[in-house]
Amino acid sequence: MLVIRIWKLQPGSYFCLSTKGKKGWRDHFLTPEDFEDIEQFIADHKAEDLYWCPHSFLRQSRRSEYYARPSKLLWADLDAVHPDTTDPPPTCAWETSPKRYAALWRLDREPTEGLRRSFNQAIGADGNGWCLTKVLRVPGTRNYKYPNAPRGRVLWAHGPTYDLDAIERKYPPEPTLIRPHPHIPSQSARAILKKYGIGGWLRDQLLHGGQFATERRHRMHFKLACELHEKGVGREEAFVCLSDTAWNKHAVENKDDPDKWVWALVDKVWK
Repeated sequence: MLVIRIWKLQPGSYFCLSTKGKKGWRDHFLTPEDFEDIEQFIADHKAEDLYWCPHSFLRQSRRSEYYARPSKLLWADLDAVHPDTTDPPPTCAWETSPKRYAALWRLDREPTEGLRRSFNQAIGADGNGWCLTKVLRVPGTRNYKYPNAPRGRVLWAHGPTYDLDAIERKYPPEPTLIRPHPHIPSQSARAILKKYGIGGWLRDQLLHGGQFATERRHRMHFKLACELHEKGVGREEAFVCLSDTAWNKHAVENKDDPDKWVWALVDKVWK
């Protein structure tokens, strides 16, 4: 099955299938151990529209770009654009309903958000199809947007893997959009530490540390996360404290998307 074959190539532990029926949208998260049950899942939801995310997530609680794992894929909801006409042709492509298509391009390295945006726009795909919350219709399932609920079909599934540099030369990436996390409390790190009665060494390191070379920054960052967890600090509040501290090396080394890396640390400790 194409979905499982793509998922097995991705890092991560949580994969999302979405259903759309009379009760609206629902996200369902599977682990690699659940892959053998996916055909039964599809059969159980055969009266609903079925969608999937090609990449994985750090958490199974929600389909959020901030929990998305890196992926060496480009994807597109092509609508009426036939995959034969795209340059380069997709690695795999399927028909979602008569004369409506979706596709994936496998790359040798992870593309940036800017490349996903510029690529989708250049080939005439769905304008929002590049985002990490995008779901694509599961190949071979029925499309209940139409009265006769036509069944989709896989067109091809074993195309080439492409060189990222070549794709970037052809479709220059747009600037990365920096967006605040929607669930960060509107509090400062100082206010959060005061709320939990945190002082002493931990408070000093979070607010004033980072200038010493005696500890590697990523080790200290992890240590601070563990200390906050032991103090009972919530994950969203911990994110604020761990983002604001000078021990946060990601603010310098991963400027394009520092939040994602801090969330990965939070998820590791608050698992």
